[in-house]
Amino acid sequence: MNLQMIDKIKMNPTGSNPNGTRTVHYRTIKSVLFILFLALLIISLGVQPAIAQKMPSRSEAAGAVPGIVIKSETAVNGDRIYLKDILDSSSDSKLAEKIGNLVVGHSPRPGDEQKLTGSWIVSTLRSKKWLPEDAEISAPKYIRISRAYQNLDPQHLERVFCNYIASKVGKADFKVSQFKVRGSDKFPTGRMTFNILKPIPKTLYGRVSLRIAVAVGGKESGRLTLSGWIDRFESVLCANRYLPRNTVLTEDDLKMQQMNISKAPANLVTALQDAVGKRLKQDLKSGETLRHNMLSVPPLIHKGDKVKMVAQNGSLRIVTLGIAESSGGLGDQIRIENSTSKKTVVGRVKDHSTVEVIF
Repeated sequence: MNLQMIDKIKMNPTGSNPNGTRTVHYRTIKSVLFILFLALLIISLGVQPAIAQKMPSRSEAAGAVPGIVIKSETAVNGDRIYLKDILDSSSDSKLAEKIGNLVVGHSPRPGDEQKLTGSWIVSTLRSKKWLPEDAEISAPKYIRISRAYQNLDPQHLERVFCNYIASKVGKADFKVSQFKVRGSDKFPTGRMTFNILKPIPKTLYGRVSLRIAVAVGGKESGRLTLSGWIDRFESVLCANRYLPRNTVLTEDDLKMQQMNISKAPANLVTALQDAVGKRLKQDLKSGETLRHNMLSVPPLIHKGDKVKMVAQNGSLRIVTLGIAESSGGLGDQIRIENSTSKKTVVGRVKDHSTVEVIF
């Protein structure tokens, strides 16, 4: 539109051309321009949100990438270290569930620590074919592994020791002192049981040591030595009065007396039937304890005595006379000469005049 036309528009507000030609009205042009401006504004505002909604994010375009995050430290209970023990909670849950039971090493001893290198964990995971190739793995330089443990209560172990002694000595009174425990004091967590190991001491008084196996959850986890001094009180036989050597003992010669046998000599006689009828080898003071090595069985038959020889085989019983060639007490074996055949045989003393021939 040239300047002459614009001038004509301004000069002719009615919009009519003096020559009869229709002219463009100023207001009409202004309205058209305004409409065009609004249209362009609406188009520009409406297209941008649509484009933004349709454009996928970078992560959506590439797909979700599973991630594994390794912790820098953890505590374990069992003998093995599993991957789930060192996985951080921020790891991909589905992937963590799939790989959690992978064994990555042996645990340290209870109460100890060890380190695993993060690069080794990463290379181990990368070697697995089932791991997605694009899986992201984040691991520290070192992973510190500590092993949970429990301590043994010395008082509980002393009860174990005392209960075992009580089960073996019957009704005898005893007292334990100087109790000691030797061995490891750290064991895996779990329910503990104890088992007494052989050999078991024959004399359960004085200084006594027991070897025990400690099991946790049914699995042996170590061994300990329990020891203590046991004062044991029992009734023993003592002389009721002074008894000279060669005395054949009767019940009146002896009495029962309670004493601490832990500090007494060995081989003490504790039952009357083990002493009555036997002969003393030495003098015994009043109140002195009686020991087995002080006694001998007095001979019922002496060398040279005439004896009755009895030989029995099933229902056949033969009785003859003989001469004892050695002395012997009840139950002893002696040699006898058959008075008829003059042959020497061996027999067992039955009483003061009878010997049972041994075939």
